[in-house]
Amino acid sequence: MSVGSYQVSACAEQFFLENDTMIFARYEDLIGPKGLLKSVTSVAGEDYHELFPFRRDSESLTVTMGDGHRVIVFIPPERTLNSNSLRFRQTPDGRIIETDSRYHGAALEIYQRWLTAEQKPNGVIVKKLPDGRRFEITYHGGMPDGPFRAYHQNGNLWGEATYVKGRPVGPHRLYDLQGKLIWQTTFPGN
Repeated sequence: MSVGSYQVSACAEQFFLENDTMIFARYEDLIGPKGLLKSVTSVAGEDYHELFPFRRDSESLTVTMGDGHRVIVFIPPERTLNSNSLRFRQTPDGRIIETDSRYHGAALEIYQRWLTAEQKPNGVIVKKLPDGRRFEITYHGGMPDGPFRAYHQNGNLWGEATYVKGRPVGPHRLYDLQGKLIWQTTFPGN
């Protein structure tokens, strides 16, 4: 398993706690001289750049290792099994293997249910966050593809971006509660 995935997951959680207005975390927000984690070392050919930009409500981190298998760190929304995160290995042929034997297959069942629930039809899907803010995500072909909008509890625009085949690309803007632009960046294309 990739220790770096767990470190990135913990840093992302801390980043969003400290930066309540942010919707996405960029690689340089979490890793590097200005990040919470000064460096992350590849031990098996993995590239942590593929995790970014990382969205606030993400429940899964997946990193491809040098041998082609993937490490999945899953944070179940219902926090079942008394665990903050569950870990899996996905083989190059797509099979998912539970790596923590103490759950006896229960973790894999929870993850599979979550994957099924995450399959989205084409169109705009509204996701409400626990604090009352909401996301409107455009899906096409089962993945985010098109405009993304986030709204504050008062209904004003909080942020906007565009997804292309599952990855945010191009301009990303954040707005305060009154609708004033407070931050912007550009996500690189694929």
